[in-house]
Amino acid sequence: MRDRRGRAVRRQAMVGAMDTLSAFAIAVSIYLAGVMTPGPNTLIIMRQALTVSRRAALYSLAGVWLTSLSFAAIALFGVTVIVAVLDEVAWAIKLVGGLYLIWIGIRTWRSARLRVPADALAAGVGESAFWPAFRLGFLTGISNLKSIAFFFSIFATAIDPGMAAAVKLALLAAIGILCFGWYGLLAVLLSSPPAQAVYARIKTAVDRTIGVALGMIGLGFVAAARP
Repeated sequence: MRDRRGRAVRRQAMVGAMDTLSAFAIAVSIYLAGVMTPGPNTLIIMRQALTVSRRAALYSLAGVWLTSLSFAAIALFGVTVIVAVLDEVAWAIKLVGGLYLIWIGIRTWRSARLRVPADALAAGVGESAFWPAFRLGFLTGISNLKSIAFFFSIFATAIDPGMAAAVKLALLAAIGILCFGWYGLLAVLLSSPPAQAVYARIKTAVDRTIGVALGMIGLGFVAAARP
């Protein structure tokens, strides 16, 4: 009798572990698909890597990473107070972030016809200071409040609210690694000498495309900023 009960308990524990692993894999897969879909964060990393430097792209990545991880933590642990606060000041966040993106878009457009110095073709040359680049990534990330809805939808679909805190922390760590890994890969690849050489030949078209895209995203944020 005891052996039967023991086997039943072990079987139930194994099923529970498999369910947890499956939910973990589903949540990670959905996030990976989402982070690889082009959006404001991707565009900012591309802009920094192509038009400024690898270091500037990585600094901006730090800002994007911080907001993404914060949104994921809020959604994963159900911090309702923070969600309520964000909801109250959402219009201001969108307005400031939108205007900033419009300004960056205009700057990118206006610099489209400027020639790339020969020594700037090497990755890592022309770095900006940490704070301006970090601020750009942070404001871009936090202005896109749809991200928190995205995380809520992931966790509502795949995660049991009663899941162990250790598993939730592991999932948060996985999201942080994937976020940094994907955007970091973009930053490194697009700031590499071959990519910079191609960029130098089509700089005007690339800068104007990025400038228009950033401006449109910024206008979208401003339009949505209604108290």
